[in-house]
Amino acid sequence: MKFFVPARCALALMGAALAFAVGVATVPALAGVAVPWIGQKAATDCGRAVLASLAARRGGDPEQYYSRIPEPQDMARGYSIPEMQRHGANVGVRLSLRAPAGVVITGQCAPTPAVSDYFQRLARSVAAGRPVVVPVATMSSGHYLVLVDASGDSFSVLDPATPGLRSMSAAELASAMCGFGYVTLEATDAGRARRRAK
Repeated sequence: MKFFVPARCALALMGAALAFAVGVATVPALAGVAVPWIGQKAATDCGRAVLASLAARRGGDPEQYYSRIPEPQDMARGYSIPEMQRHGANVGVRLSLRAPAGVVITGQCAPTPAVSDYFQRLARSVAAGRPVVVPVATMSSGHYLVLVDASGDSFSVLDPATPGLRSMSAAELASAMCGFGYVTLEATDAGRARRRAK
């Protein structure tokens, strides 16, 4: 089964146009994970921009990583979750699929104990230095965001469509994620994992 994030990831704000012209912005390090921002270049390549940002978090130029990652084959939908994992591995980012424990029905957005527990686990992952890629629904499509910090009941989010960080409450994030069954991809350094395995 293929999970798709229909990624007509609209380039959000007119104020972002200047940052897109430059292409890369520095995101100030908070208590969470420092991840450089790179703007998506087309409406369907938010996944590609997210992967380039994650690859560059340990050093390197996000633009060079971006150029090494292929364009989505399906330009109407963008990257599927397995494609995110495969292309991430090619630039040194291992993405592990995560989902809430128990039964969660995609599209059922009512708060449940399983989803509340899951959001606490996401906050712990980010606090431990592991950014989390989140597929979310936008007005008419899907989009990828990166969770880089958590505080109380909110998350700091890196969005390839808008430079800088924004804050989302757990309730806002849950509402945007429910259409994808709350699935996330936890990022780790594939190179470091390979060295440990030797």
